[in-house]
Amino acid sequence: MSFRSRDLDHLRPGARFVAGRETSLYLDTSRPIPWAEAEAVTVAARGPAGLALESGGVPLGTYGIAHDTLVTTAPGQRPLQAVWTEPLPNAPDAAAAAYGVALACAGDRALLLHVTAVAGGVATADLVLPADLADSPDGTFGDDDPWKTTVVGSAAFWDPPLRLDLAGAVPGRVSVFGGARPAAPTRLAVDDVVPGDLLVTAGFDARWEDGAAILVPHAPVRLARLDRAGVGAFMPRPDPEAPGRFPGATPYAVLDASDLAYEYTRPNERLCLWSEDVDGRRRVAGIAATGAAFHNVDEVDLYLEGEELHPGLWVFENARWQVWTDHEGGHESELDGSWRPAVPEDLARFGLAPEEARTEIAHRLEAGEPRPSIAELMELAAGPDPRATAPTP
Repeated sequence: MSFRSRDLDHLRPGARFVAGRETSLYLDTSRPIPWAEAEAVTVAARGPAGLALESGGVPLGTYGIAHDTLVTTAPGQRPLQAVWTEPLPNAPDAAAAAYGVALACAGDRALLLHVTAVAGGVATADLVLPADLADSPDGTFGDDDPWKTTVVGSAAFWDPPLRLDLAGAVPGRVSVFGGARPAAPTRLAVDDVVPGDLLVTAGFDARWEDGAAILVPHAPVRLARLDRAGVGAFMPRPDPEAPGRFPGATPYAVLDASDLAYEYTRPNERLCLWSEDVDGRRRVAGIAATGAAFHNVDEVDLYLEGEELHPGLWVFENARWQVWTDHEGGHESELDGSWRPAVPEDLARFGLAPEEARTEIAHRLEAGEPRPSIAELMELAAGPDPRATAPTP
């Protein structure tokens, strides 16, 4: 969620934002949805008493402002909370409200998608982004691995087509303390989705299928049925006070989810170098890893260094995380698995050429430490611990 998603200070007469009644709601996936009955409201006037609001031309009264919170000012006035105050699309109130709620709830997991084809419960769609995210005239953006987009109006369409599992989409329903009511708009049936639909989701998962990722949308809602020019007109106009910022899903989020889906198909293993410094201290350094257990996990070596294996090239396999809550309510975790000496075939399994492996190993050795070859490191791991075989003084 961006830092201005519920900021009321910048709203002036004529501005439209999303407001709703605060409650405790949960999607079927247990993702919290803290607003119900969301609607797009318009600021009719702003004065010392607060914001005079209306919805669909009907006055809602004046609401005071305290710490970015709307405060009722009259008996019987309907309580409202700001849900989304970032720029809204050029769309009817219902579509604008659905857009704002999805982005407020899911942040960078909210997909904005333009469907281009549907067949057998699987849709092909383009990821839609604000055009001002492109930082060059040809529509590319991103420093290390530029994303190529096609810019139409206020929309940028990311060129790689995405596959969506419509049949497996998580329902767009909410539960209220055991009861349930349909979200508004309600869940889309598979047969309802056709090319031209502009969808927004309250999150997504991904799985690996037939050599590529397929996305599973959460609570997809149709915002409109448009061609590309229509989507370009639909998207919010760039915010001059905060250009180049978008709180929804970007290619980074999609690529990361796709990578994770692929890693779920691979064993949870880590190629590790155990070494001993000049003072006799043993330490471990990861060289490469596969599997979802190591995806985007920092400082894995801290969980392994207590093992104190003797120097050599090792594989930590069958890795799995154990997570629990301690007596003070804090979260604790440890990494379980087993060790075995690495063998030559492991380099290819981890996607390493011999020269790459040598370079990675060299980067993890300190000055003054021996520089054994890869074959020697494997032999060391397979052999006995020198400390166990050393003569007793």
